[in-house]
Amino acid sequence: MPLPLPKGLADKSQPQFEAALSGLPEAKRAQIRSIQDAYLAGIQKLKASTLNFLEPADIEELAKMKTERRRALAQALTPDELLDFDMKTSSLTGLVRGALGNAQVNETEFREMFKRIQRNYDADTLSSTAGDGSTLVASLNQLRAGIRTGDAIKDVLGEQRFTEMQQAGDPMYQRLRQVAEGSGLPADVVNKAYSIQVAARQELTGRMANQNLTPEERQQAVREYSEKITTNLREVLGEEGFKSLWKQTVRRFRRHGRECQFVNNRNSRK
Repeated sequence: MPLPLPKGLADKSQPQFEAALSGLPEAKRAQIRSIQDAYLAGIQKLKASTLNFLEPADIEELAKMKTERRRALAQALTPDELLDFDMKTSSLTGLVRGALGNAQVNETEFREMFKRIQRNYDADTLSSTAGDGSTLVASLNQLRAGIRTGDAIKDVLGEQRFTEMQQAGDPMYQRLRQVAEGSGLPADVVNKAYSIQVAARQELTGRMANQNLTPEERQQAVREYSEKITTNLREVLGEEGFKSLWKQTVRRFRRHGRECQFVNNRNSRK
């Protein structure tokens, strides 16, 4: 019978492992648990011998243990079972979902994204076993940075699909699409109006990044941004479409203001 892990070996990833284990065929669970227990015991032994201070050689040893665990799992599970197991246990899952934000992707796309990113992660781990530990840390940090910025996701989906995904998750794009549908405007108007909004927002962000601007100059930049957006959106959406967008924006900010006031009142009572 499988015994519970000692408290020293238990960590926050254990519930994720148990959930992933329960999703595997029953005949394979004992073997996967044995692989995991051996891996955790090896990590515990390494930490105990180094007092949790890992030198480059220790990081290399840790990478070897990860590689051995990975190979054992790949031998015990089918590719689909291994992918499901990884998606339920890997910290990369949270990073990928965080990078997606509100954007909607189907299950097939997400699995493909995760599989490609996981493959790069494994490649970095395997290549580091022959080099120093700093190479592993640098390559993994670069991979995580690519996930956070969306570059790694863009490589999987392609430029056009990635752009569409970002647009669909942007509240401004959603409001523009609602305005276009309600006003009977053609679909290409949405993309054109959204491009104007993004370009103006990037321009304003670039100007605000200048640390030498005075408060008056910053206020002037905001006024110019507002005037430019108003003029361009009126031209693209028409007067009725622009009024509809303006009403939606005002309602959104009023609702946001009421929510902020509610939070402030609740905090003041506390």
